[in-house]
Amino acid sequence: KEDKEVNINVNLNGKYYADHIIIIVEKNVKAKVIENLSGSCKFRTSIVKVYVKENAKLDYYLIDDLNKGNNFTKYNGIVDRNAKLNWFSGIFSRGLNKADYKSILQGEGASSEIYNIYFSDKNSKYNLSNSIIHKSNNCPFYYSDKKNQPVFLRAADRSVKTEICFVNEKTGMLRVM
Repeated sequence: KEDKEVNINVNLNGKYYADHIIIIVEKNVKAKVIENLSGSCKFRTSIVKVYVKENAKLDYYLIDDLNKGNNFTKYNGIVDRNAKLNWFSGIFSRGLNKADYKSILQGEGASSEIYNIYFSDKNSKYNLSNSIIHKSNNCPFYYSDKKNQPVFLRAADRSVKTEICFVNEKTGMLRVM
């Protein structure tokens, strides 16, 4: 099957927003989703649910460039046998931002990677949480070693990382806790 690409352009110009996005990537399909956020609002909450079926692959890109506002988002993915889900996010918005990325590897050979980059000013606060949960055996887990070889984890193993970020008003320096 041919590769698929979907663009989601969201221009927020108002007070409050709530949205719910569901994406299903069928068996043996390769797809790319690009979500572009722009504009401003007082408060936005969003839930993105992704299902990546057997032997499929999804690259999900977020470009968050809200001028101001509070943005709370949950990204949840379920990855089947030999499928792959990659999350890429660039967060440039100003205000209070909470993003929670979670991939559940439920099929043997399933894999996922999460990449975040964020730029800030003195008025921005970030709470970012990334987790990849291994519910099946033989899911590759990559880490930097001398050989750059994957390690296969048991279903009980888990990789979790949480970051809370603040910007110092005087220096503009980013502090990660």
